[in-house]
Amino acid sequence: MGQSLSILAFAVVAFALMYRDRLLSFLVWRPDYLREALSFGLPLVPHIAGIYLLSTVDRLVVNSKLGLAEAGIYVVAVQLSTAMALVFDAINKAYVPWLYDQLKAEIAERKRQIVRFTYAWYAAIASGVALAFLVGPALVSRVVGDQYAGAGN
Repeated sequence: MGQSLSILAFAVVAFALMYRDRLLSFLVWRPDYLREALSFGLPLVPHIAGIYLLSTVDRLVVNSKLGLAEAGIYVVAVQLSTAMALVFDAINKAYVPWLYDQLKAEIAERKRQIVRFTYAWYAAIASGVALAFLVGPALVSRVVGDQYAGAGN
């Protein structure tokens, strides 16, 4: 309920600000805008459907082959790994523009430094993976409870 109310509150504020700044108008028929929006959005529909299918078919298979209890444990594990994926995606999106900017500079020492940092990053990731395997099962039990402890494995 709290999330829904906060979304509604921010939507009302956003609409009010856009209306005040004349960025939002009602009862305006612009076929050129509609055509532009559809030409951009319609080709994306199969991609969104494919992403949805790829992200949900695994749960259906686990549920049909192993049962609902195992599917619940699997979904908990997927959610926890999604949190880690979010962190790595954010790091990647911050790193890649910097990396290409540095590579454009054509400075040999900077490129060697990037290689050293990359190897250090790989070592940090490998250490994090090892730590996750050691601490993960106990941490999962504390975060989601003992009934989902299997997700740590």
